Amino acid sequence: FGYIPTGSGNDLGRGLRIPRDPMEALDRLLSSGEVFPMDLGRTLDEDGSTRYFTISSGIGIDADVCKTALTSKLKVFLNHLGLGSLTYVLLTIKALLTMPVTDVLISFERGEPRKISKMIFVAGMNHPWEGGGVPMAPRADAQDGKLSVCCVYGIPRWKAFFLLPVLVMGKHEGLKGFEIVDCESYDLTLKRPMVLHGDGEYLGEHVSIRYQCEKGKLLVRGC
Repeated sequence: FGYIPTGSGNDLGRGLRIPRDPMEALDRLLSSGEVFPMDLGRTLDEDGSTRYFTISSGIGIDADVCKTALTSKLKVFLNHLGLGSLTYVLLTIKALLTMPVTDVLISFERGEPRKISKMIFVAGMNHPWEGGGVPMAPRADAQDGKLSVCCVYGIPRWKAFFLLPVLVMGKHEGLKGFEIVDCESYDLTLKRPMVLHGDGEYLGEHVSIRYQCEKGKLLVRGC
């Protein structure tokens, strides 16, 4: 697989350290003799549908923002200014005004289910960044056979506004309401349906999701 980043977020290119200049990326792709065996994430929902993702898949407010961004006029406007990655941050600020939450049972690697109250989002990260450079899981490694699961929960709406810059700067690890767990697989059971995304694409609303890391499934050239 060869990749030339041309989008507004470019989180896959960022994770693979591919140049943003298309011609430079193409030159590296054509001249490279090595391949990068990259992990893929896989989701399985309650309907039996399976989807793969390269960067991340989340359920909750981050997926709501991705869904809104797909048809956002703000994104079109910022793309024209070369500021498309700001779309996700600005839409997140707007989403925090309503911020739907729910209770969740989460089980890592088929272990004992644990309840998370007032879940804001849970994102399975294959690379460190999503949403145009937001380091949800700063130490995520797309070659370790694991997903870095960023869980955000139990944070009041007013406090979430102040913590958003902390998240954007990647300084959220260890703070109350933030948790990152590395695992090969995990299962989520939600009290009510919430929006799911895979690499920013809308995957419907679900109450049960299984996540699995598929080690070294994609061979990438030019990174």
